[in-house]
Amino acid sequence: MQLGLILSLLSSFVNHVFATQFKFLLTFSLGCCIIGITEGGDYTNELIYRVRKVFKEENKTQTALAKDLNVTPAYIWKLLNKDDALPSDRLIDDICEKYKIRKEWLTEGKGDMKAPIDRNDEIARLGADLFKSESGSFKERLLFALAALDESEWQVLEDIANKITKKD
Repeated sequence: MQLGLILSLLSSFVNHVFATQFKFLLTFSLGCCIIGITEGGDYTNELIYRVRKVFKEENKTQTALAKDLNVTPAYIWKLLNKDDALPSDRLIDDICEKYKIRKEWLTEGKGDMKAPIDRNDEIARLGADLFKSESGSFKERLLFALAALDESEWQVLEDIANKITKKD
């Protein structure tokens, strides 16, 4: 009877200490103590929980989420409804890029959910959007026109912007 209590306490301790990385199975059979480690454990559930949180905050239909992320609505349904579903690495990257989510938060639960957006990030995003847009789009034409400006033309553009934003 004492051995059963010891094994129960050991099992509780091991599960408590390592719950986020491994699922430990502790069994007692014919006087032998066997500890088995299986990957997955709570990591999958925590990751799915955070993916679902992102989807909920986006407040979009499953079809719209699927379109945003270039996957099928059935795949989105599976992630929302099946606790054993696991998003692909590509989908994790796409979620982070599309919805401005920090990958470290999504995969590990560390830090803030939303990635801070600074000027350089916005410029990079605009450049990435340019490559995704159609050739000859307004964004493309505008960026090429801006890239061709010399210093005096930048000054004229700045003067115009100051006039537009000037409060009387």
